[in-house]
Amino acid sequence: MSMGGEGRAKPSQRSLAEQETEVGAGPTGVKTPRHLQIGTIAIIRKMLDPSEVGAILSAQRSAPDRRFGELAVELGLLTNSQVEELLEEQRKVVFTDAELLEARTQIAEMQGIAEELSHILASVIGCLTAITPDVPPESPTTDQLHAAVRLAERGVGLSRHLLTFCQHTATDAH
Repeated sequence: MSMGGEGRAKPSQRSLAEQETEVGAGPTGVKTPRHLQIGTIAIIRKMLDPSEVGAILSAQRSAPDRRFGELAVELGLLTNSQVEELLEEQRKVVFTDAELLEARTQIAEMQGIAEELSHILASVIGCLTAITPDVPPESPTTDQLHAAVRLAERGVGLSRHLLTFCQHTATDAH
C-alpha cells in the first residue's frame, strides 16, 4: 500500500490535519476513517487508553470539523510530536498478530465494563428517581438527590461514548 505518488507532497510536508483526513486501508485491508485508525494505534502502542480515545471521539462528535490528533493535543492527552508519531505508525500499519489480539481483547473488555457500568448507573438513577418524591422539596436532600441523578446520567453518557468507540473499533477490525 503506497501512500505516495507523483505530484503529492511528502507526508512530512503536509499538515497533521491533511494527513489525518486521508482514508486508507487498515491492517485488515478494510477502508476506515483515519481517526479510528489513529485511536486504535494509540491504544496498541499504549499512548492512550480506550476511555481517552472515547473522550476524543466524543469531543469530535460535537466538533466534526476537528481532527482526532488536534483534539487529543487540545485535551492534553497527546503532544504534537506524539500525533506525528501516530500518523507515521498509521502509514506503516504493521502490527503483529499478538498486538492486534491484545488490542481487540482490551476493547472487548472495555465494552463489557461500559455495558455493565451503564446498567448499574441506570439502576441507580431509577432508585434515586423513585425516592425523590418522598423527600420534601425544601429539604437539602432534594438537591443532593438531583445532583446524584445528574452525575449518574453523566456516567451513562460516558459509558455510551465508550461503547460507541468499542463498536466502531470492532467493526473496523472485521
